[in-house]
Amino acid sequence: MTPMLQVRVRPPLREQINERMTEHESIMFYAFRYALGRHTYAVSDVADYLIRKKSELQPTTRSMIIREIKDHFKEWGDGGWECDKTSWDSVVNALSTTNE
Repeated sequence: MTPMLQVRVRPPLREQINERMTEHESIMFYAFRYALGRHTYAVSDVADYLIRKKSELQPTTRSMIIREIKDHFKEWGDGGWECDKTSWDSVVNALSTTNE
């Protein structure tokens, strides 16, 4: 008998935020959600892009990204590649600071 795969379902993005996201911001957020939990080059690409473009993210979106990264590592631990954890830690640190 094959064990059941548990899938964490998040509410639709429009239900999670009060502020309207720009199209570019939405695409950045979708890329973030795709990359979180993966163990590929996508992690560093998305993390680096989020850091470079952090001034284009609204405070609500920044908070959502930070919370989802922290929740991911609470739920799944620090397993995986150390370089991926380092990339996500860098995103949390960058998005936690005020606009620079």
